Amino acid sequence: MFQKHRIFFKLTLASTLALTLAACGDDKYEQTRSADLIFESGSVYTMNPKLPEAEAVAVKEGKIVYVGDDTGLKEWRGKDTQIINLKGKMLLPGFVDTHNHAYLRAENIYWVNLEAPSLDSYKAATQNFLAKQPEVKQVRGVGWNLNYVLAQAKAAGRSPAQLLDEIVGKDIPAVFITHGHHEVWANTRAMQNAGINATTPDPVGAFIDRDSQGNPTGIFREFGAQNLVISTLPQPDFTIAEYKAAILSFQKDLAPQRGVTSVLVPLHYPTDSFLDAIKALDTEDELTVRYDLLQWADETRGTEQIPGFVERRAKYHGKFFKTDSIKIFGTGASSTYGSVVWDQEVLKKP
Repeated sequence: MFQKHRIFFKLTLASTLALTLAACGDDKYEQTRSADLIFESGSVYTMNPKLPEAEAVAVKEGKIVYVGDDTGLKEWRGKDTQIINLKGKMLLPGFVDTHNHAYLRAENIYWVNLEAPSLDSYKAATQNFLAKQPEVKQVRGVGWNLNYVLAQAKAAGRSPAQLLDEIVGKDIPAVFITHGHHEVWANTRAMQNAGINATTPDPVGAFIDRDSQGNPTGIFREFGAQNLVISTLPQPDFTIAEYKAAILSFQKDLAPQRGVTSVLVPLHYPTDSFLDAIKALDTEDELTVRYDLLQWADETRGTEQIPGFVERRAKYHGKFFKTDSIKIFGTGASSTYGSVVWDQEVLKKP
């Protein structure tokens, strides 16, 4: 909880601006009842223009019940009250991370790391992964460099898929994704399993790289194209258990390290497994920050998805998370490669 010069306090109200509402106390609580936690003798930044700074904060049952000077703490002290003397240090409302793909921590844990941009390093990391897991049915990796791979393929007179065949082999499907998540690199087996060939059309808002004869090269841009190969993998998504481990790992870097108490998470692929993992952790009281989850909208399906959004919103919500927002590419917006994804007239439909 303590930083060298700053202290962050996790607010458990609906907003980290709750401090502004608590400056005058909460009528729900009688001030003769002792608080669970008291911060005293600090510099409290309240975000309340009527009381921008204070010395002390009292908390009871997860809610701020007093903000003011140390003198006003008298009625809130009790024999079981935990008291933290700030010794002049600053106490801030928790920060809100407004865009974080928290679920992608699973990639760092369970996939091949492809940080070093060389074919030799990619092969070494992949073969090390396979040696530790000889029974795996697929290989996923993250972090490869698109421009580097394209340059290497051109210099060798081979397709990116053929290069990946040499790294992974032809007997197991492999799909690697860039850090930006706008491109994937697939080997020949992954494309064969998906039935992708020269006659496969580009999905709406997405692109399949092709050679001069129109044959796919192994590079798929944007999720509409990526999903062609990902959806046919033996395990297209992480398991609930893997997502739970990823979120627990992710949370260790937030409130204790950075003062983050709320996160907005825009999903960029379909994953009920992640939603099930979040729901399970919430039920188990393992969520230590609040999650505002944005459901993913498939640009190829339009408004027919709305009933599913409503169903998930009703199913996936809890004490520390909700799913009442949708992620789409904006009105008339373009994807990374210039294709219009959503039309305004579609979004206007009732």
